[in-house]
Amino acid sequence: MIRRATMSIERMPVHSEELELRTWCSGAAKSLAERRTSVRGDRGAAIESEAIWVHVDPETRRPIRLPQAFKELYAESAEGRRARSSLRHPSLPPRGAEQLDWSFGRADIDLAGHVNNAWYWRVAEEFLDLEIRVGKPLLVEAEYRAGIGPGRAEVLRNAGMLWVSSPEGQLAATISAGALASSRSDDA
Repeated sequence: MIRRATMSIERMPVHSEELELRTWCSGAAKSLAERRTSVRGDRGAAIESEAIWVHVDPETRRPIRLPQAFKELYAESAEGRRARSSLRHPSLPPRGAEQLDWSFGRADIDLAGHVNNAWYWRVAEEFLDLEIRVGKPLLVEAEYRAGIGPGRAEVLRNAGMLWVSSPEGQLAATISAGALASSRSDDA
């Protein structure tokens, strides 16, 4: 399961642009791994992404240790770096956050029985400023906290950030978007 996904977008690909993708395991811990992907295009597309994956037992859906085969296969690219799953977004929006209407459909549900993480990006596209400006790369990040089902979702927005919860108030995901500071390093 993905715990956190981060993308730094300097320029999106355009139609017919030839792309080169490079992906590797950039860190690991007991039950999680970090995967980085670089996208470069012959017309200037430039995207860097990082995803934190938690290895879970398919029956209990609880985190379990990465298998030895994973360690053997990815140890060289991870180079001893530790992946970290700590969450960076605030779990509560500030008072006065704007409440927005949203619903997830049955088609948005994955094999684990909850909204697939990819569908939260639709919420971001609808309610956040995701425009990429020349000289100001866009940083977007989603953190996944709990699974919710289809139907109405509570979405709160404040200053480039969204909180997506079940109608009962269980926080499922947070998403942030904003211009990337030019001094930010890849390891920040």
